[in-house]
Amino acid sequence: MSVTIHEVLDQLRASALDERDKGDSFERLMQGYFRIDQQWAQQFSDVWLWSEWPGREGKPDTGIDLVAKERDTGELTAIQCKFYAPDTYIQKSHIDSFFTASGKTGFTRRIVVSTSDHWSKNAEDALTDQQVSTQRLDVSFLTDSTIDWDEFSWRTPSVLPTHGPKTLRPHQTAALEAAATLFDEPCLAVIGRSLKVDQPPLFRRVQGLFEDRNQIAHKGLANLRNESKLRDEVHAATEAVGWLRRE
Repeated sequence: MSVTIHEVLDQLRASALDERDKGDSFERLMQGYFRIDQQWAQQFSDVWLWSEWPGREGKPDTGIDLVAKERDTGELTAIQCKFYAPDTYIQKSHIDSFFTASGKTGFTRRIVVSTSDHWSKNAEDALTDQQVSTQRLDVSFLTDSTIDWDEFSWRTPSVLPTHGPKTLRPHQTAALEAAATLFDEPCLAVIGRSLKVDQPPLFRRVQGLFEDRNQIAHKGLANLRNESKLRDEVHAATEAVGWLRRE
């Protein structure tokens, strides 16, 4: 029987020496995930632990756990990793220091990874109307990854074997092409700016919304595997509308 990411995380909860050890191991796991998973490896050329990031310049850890470099633009993404029990409610106070630190040092994107999908209203509200785009990831993203969890070991948490590369199905390819045709090309023609060029990560999230829209239209909402991913894509669409309104 295949090992799931939930079982992998349960192993960490049972074997960690203390909270610090548990958090450090989870950060190394996520560093490996962002480096190796097919989706993220296409976006990021480098992913560092905060303590290893060349641009840290001696600054202490005040909430940023990982720093990733965009492959296309060289821009920096700040990542916070929250290893909580699945039923924990994330409060605004849990992410305040991360928002403060990532808002001061030239980051153009934020990602919050959490093992709980429960967010308080104040924490949810804090994600909106931010100058720096903020994306939420939960365990379902790890479930859907190309990582082969059967071969994973906590002795080497940043070494993640993968399944064969996933390829797009015909309907997925069509959805991505539709996103470019229906959203990006008219923007370029009408306002002279391209979301695909200006903000490639945000454009890719909007593309995913087109793919999920097609899946819902053909199979219904009940067949959507990853509702958290859909919520993130809706947030992306809202951010894209904000980009459209900018002069």
